[in-house]
Amino acid sequence: MIFTTSRLIIRNYRDTDRAILFGISANPLTRAYHTRVPDRVENDAFIDAQIATLNSVGCGYAVVERKEDGAVLGDVGMRPMGGDMPFPDPVCYDIGWMLDPQYFGQGYATEAALGWLGHDFRDPQPGEVVSFAAAANLPSIRVMERIGMKRDAALDFDHPGVAAGHPLRPQVVYTV
Repeated sequence: MIFTTSRLIIRNYRDTDRAILFGISANPLTRAYHTRVPDRVENDAFIDAQIATLNSVGCGYAVVERKEDGAVLGDVGMRPMGGDMPFPDPVCYDIGWMLDPQYFGQGYATEAALGWLGHDFRDPQPGEVVSFAAAANLPSIRVMERIGMKRDAALDFDHPGVAAGHPLRPQVVYTV
């Protein structure tokens, strides 16, 4: 276990979570604001990368389990940002979420994300934690706002992994 909230357990992945999380990530409702659905190999590679990050850095995406019944709701996390994203150096943390659509609108993403912001793996400085989403992704934008993030339009960008002209290419950025 990494930490708990009033209703949730945030924990590292187990092998039994792989099929559940693949089912969630392959759901068209989950992927409504993404251009593609990962296959099983890509999904497992994401999980492996998160396990390595959690073990080495102390943060990353992790499983969200409901205390009440042990249901796996999805994964939520905060991880070091890298690659071709236009965020501040040397360290910037991305906070994000992926939940099973049957759990949308119940405050679980907000609760888990607030847990990550309060988790003491280290003390990020102001502006070091970002979240981004397609400008059309109002549900994720509302979560960003509920966890106290503020829009930083100067950091908005066109996602390099999305084709020019695609409606999901423009990304809005929020910071803590």
